[in-house]
Amino acid sequence: MMLKHALSAQALGLHIFPVAAGAKVPHRMAGQWGATATNDFNQVLQFWSQVDPQANIGVACKPSQLLVVDLDRAKKEFALQGTEWAYMHQAYGPLVHGEELLDEMWFKSDHAGHAEHLETYTVRTGSGGVHLYYRWPAAWPKISQASPVKGLIDVRGNGGEWGGYVLAGGSINEAGPYQVTNDAALALPPVWIRQLVAERPAQPKIVRPQGLRQPGALSWSGLVASVTNAGEGNRNNALLWAARSMYSDGAPEKEAQDVLGAAARQAGLGDFEIERTINSAYRVQAQKEG
Repeated sequence: MMLKHALSAQALGLHIFPVAAGAKVPHRMAGQWGATATNDFNQVLQFWSQVDPQANIGVACKPSQLLVVDLDRAKKEFALQGTEWAYMHQAYGPLVHGEELLDEMWFKSDHAGHAEHLETYTVRTGSGGVHLYYRWPAAWPKISQASPVKGLIDVRGNGGEWGGYVLAGGSINEAGPYQVTNDAALALPPVWIRQLVAERPAQPKIVRPQGLRQPGALSWSGLVASVTNAGEGNRNNALLWAARSMYSDGAPEKEAQDVLGAAARQAGLGDFEIERTINSAYRVQAQKEG
């Protein structure tokens, strides 16, 4: 039953392994799935024709040199509250899905000179989400294991020992079938997606003099530099991080707007976006620190 789909994945250059029929967990015959994953035609043919023709198909992202952007359906209302994307609820209502959020990210990236949506291999998941498949050469950086936007946009790639995996088109789980909706060739991801998902080095801890806080230009120079030098696709994240740091150090929000605003404008952000991001950072950090 699954042989046709397994051979299609093999022909695409993907490294695959068996997954339990109707499920997402590795098949009992898969062993260590990351080591078992193969692109060998004969092994694929033998397993899905003779061992278990009903087995689902897992795609191992690391050996496949693959990035999969996983766009989920919203599972709760107002999931973007407290993030820089909270304003989207005004247009879409309480439920904003991963596809809609990625469209907004793409639209904003276009203003920085990036291209339109790239055609690439795409699978609709059983629950109605979307998997966008991109090539991720082995020489490229590690892909972060953190979700770019928790609950809505996730990624699978080369992080960890074996990387992540997804179900291939043709697989079926309790939510429904996985269907290939675009059989285009695997594209390289646009630069802004590469910047969004690549693992980032840990931010250096900024040590400030003890005692009275310095005037803004000196006290916040490290944060200002981080925002000013943030690359395209990371400017909002840098501003959010810097504003949260200022909150933790006891700076009033107005001071954060004054200190970080000029740096963010120099980095290319607009006034409305700057004000909204800093306001969001203060709300999130206040909730975190209780």
